[in-house]
Amino acid sequence: MTPDSIPHNALLLRETAQGIIFSVQVVPRSSQNALVGVVNGVLKMKVTAPPVEGKANDECLNLLSASLNISKNRLSIIAGKQSRKKTILLAGVEKKDWKQAIARHFHPLVVAPAD
Repeated sequence: MTPDSIPHNALLLRETAQGIIFSVQVVPRSSQNALVGVVNGVLKMKVTAPPVEGKANDECLNLLSASLNISKNRLSIIAGKQSRKKTILLAGVEKKDWKQAIARHFHPLVVAPAD
């Protein structure tokens, strides 16, 4: 799968043995918490929390949990804890369940082959 073959508004997901991995770009200190959309395979989101002492990271996971109706303990930031661009792991969810949860919000989805 090449970057040219992915629609610019498609959320890129990778299926791994640990779960589903996707990227988010967080805009801290925003006026509201919101999922903004997908640009170049990355989910853009706004959070009101400042990027201090992990507050924006916590708010990012809270927003994803509430928006996708998935327990927060299934979500973790596996890369980018001190960056606006983060890699999120969605663990312990069956394929049919995560596809339904994510597809409600993001069309189209692009699922990369497992590692």
